[in-house]
Formats: sequence, C-alpha cells, structure tokens
Amino acid sequence: MVLVPEINPRSFLFFFEKGATGFSYSLRDYSIPNHVTERRARDFGLTADEVRRKATHILDAPYMDVNLLGEWHSYTSALNASLGIGPGIGPAQPAILPPSTPGMLCPNRAALPSAFPLLYPDALAVLPKSAKRGDLRRMLESPQSEDWVTWNLLNLVLRCRPDTWWAQLSAQIKQANPNLQLSVPTIVLKVRFWQTVASPKEYETLSRERMRRSSDPMVSARSRDPQPVEGNSEIDLVIESSSLLIYIEAKLDSDISMRTTHDPARNQIIRNIDCLLDSARGRTPFFWMFVRDASPGRAYTQLMRKYREDPKTLSRDLPHRDPVLLETVAQSLTVLTWREIAQGICAPSANDDEQLLSIKRELSRRIQ
Repeated sequence: MVLVPEINPRSFLFFFEKGATGFSYSLRDYSIPNHVTERRARDFGLTADEVRRKATHILDAPYMDVNLLGEWHSYTSALNASLGIGPGIGPAQPAILPPSTPGMLCPNRAALPSAFPLLYPDALAVLPKSAKRGDLRRMLESPQSEDWVTWNLLNLVLRCRPDTWWAQLSAQIKQANPNLQLSVPTIVLKVRFWQTVASPKEYETLSRERMRRSSDPMVSARSRDPQPVEGNSEIDLVIESSSLLIYIEAKLDSDISMRTTHDPARNQIIRNIDCLLDSARGRTPFFWMFVRDASPGRAYTQLMRKYREDPKTLSRDLPHRDPVLLETVAQSLTVLTWREIAQGICAPSANDDEQLLSIKRELSRRIQ
C-alpha cells in the first residue's frame, strides 16, 4: 500500500509489481465503496522505483483476493482515516515520516492500550505481529521487552534522521566491523519489522535425513511426518533493496537459542543466516545483531566472532550452503549495541510532547 500525493493525495493505493523490469506494475484505488480504479505503468511514465521514491508512506498489503472490493475498501478507508484523508476530506497533510518506510503511519489515535508509550500504535496494529497476543502483551506490558525497544528506537531513528539514517547506521556498522564491505544503495531502502520466513527446503531435506538415521524411534518417526521439522523464523528487522538484503536479530536481556526442537546443533544465528541465504536471490546478504550487552560472556558474541574469524566453522554448521557465499556472509557478521544506534536520538528536544519524552526516557533506561 502506497500513498503517493502526486498521483492521489486522498487515498492509499494498492501497488502491485510484476517481474523486475520496473515497468510492469499497477496501482489500484479502493477508496470508493464497491468500486476499484486500476491504472498501469503506461499511465504515469514512471518506473516502479520512482513510484516508491515519490511515496510518503509504504505499508505491506494484506494477502487478499483483489476482487474482494468490500474488504479492500474497508482496509483502505482505515489507512486513510489514520492520516485524516479520504475522498472529499481534502488534501493529505504533509508527511512527517521518511519516504518508503514500511510499517509506519502517523498516528492520530491510540490503537493499542499500553503500560508503556508507543510510537505509531496504528502502524503496529496492522502488522502481523499484533496478531501474536503473547508477543504483543509482553511488548506493551513488560519492561524487558526487546520488541518494544526494536519498534520504538528504530522508528525514532527513522523519524529523527529521515535523510541520513542509513549513512549514520552504516558508519556505525563499519566502525564495529572495519572489514565490512558495504556499498551505498542507489535506491531507497525498505525497512520491515518482524518478517516471517519459512525454513529453507534444503535444510528440511537434510534434517529429515539426519533424523531418519537416528536410533531414537520417536525421532525417526518424526522424520516421516509431513509437517515441517522446523517452524517459521521471525526476523526482527529486515533492510533491503534490489542489491542487498540485511537480516537483523535484536536482543535486550536474553541470549540466543542454542538449539531447535529437533536439532540440538541448530543455533539461532545459523538458523537466521540459513533463512537469509534462502531469501537473498542474488542480492548481497548481511547478518547483524543489535544488542544491549556485547560482552564476551554472551553466546552470540562468541559465535559471531568465531564465524567471522573462521568461516569454515560456518560451513560446518551449514553444510548444505556454498562455502564461498558463506565466507562473504562471515565477513558481514556484526554486533552493534543499542547505545551506539541511539547516539543523539534519545536526548530531549524542545519540540517533544510528553509521550515522546516518555519514550525517550524509557529507551534510555532499557538500553544502558
């Protein structure tokens, strides 16, 4: 879903791109009840990337039949209402958020009750994450929630540095890992929260073969169960463009998981890297961690250093992956602290309202 004032200042549009030519896309307007207006690339003379750059807001669209006019109208109207726009309401208000930032809306109402203040609660409410009631409850009520930090700090960075956030973040990453080769993208980067990724098919095959050889009859029987032997992975942050894909695992007080239900050697870092390589599809893959505690006693600190210094250990833990590609990934492995990311962001400003001041104070407390 995109809001492109130059094309339609009064409604979000469903933006669908087919292929990678940049000239095969459509924009559907569902703002009128029981009606859809569809326009194609030839109507605008713009590439798909140019449409994204002109968008003031971008959101992931729901998976829904495009012919369900009533459902699409209700969804579009709700998005429009969150910005105070819509047919007959008047022109859209100037955006206060950076262009092409997925998952973000300017809130004008509190959509979710919370013990702790939240930036953009309406935007969080439309993400799949909000359907996970346990996760959502911890995020809203627990003072140790890493999801709360991830959502508020990254959105605050994007809000305070709409044009320079990537330059600042990439400089911090390079300082933490001087050997990292990170080029400057030529197009706008997309930022996504809590993307769900299925277990790679290659790993599923390998894992079933291992389980089938087990002397434990229950493990052997599980290998024949058609259900996936590993559930979906939730990637805390995804930063991507047509040339790069970055998966980021966020931690606050907890350490990584060192095993999965059916694989005692499958730690969380390996699992995320495996999913990263499955999703990269020709793009340069990077894996980073944002953490509160980067001390040597943490398992993730030890493993990230080991994999970076000795890529052969990464190949040993991912035997179904190309060793040359794994060596590239190993060079990218970087641990960055929340304090480094938050430099200059949490300081009070004269323009801050009480909610924003509360968020900054709570972020400062949690990331120390």
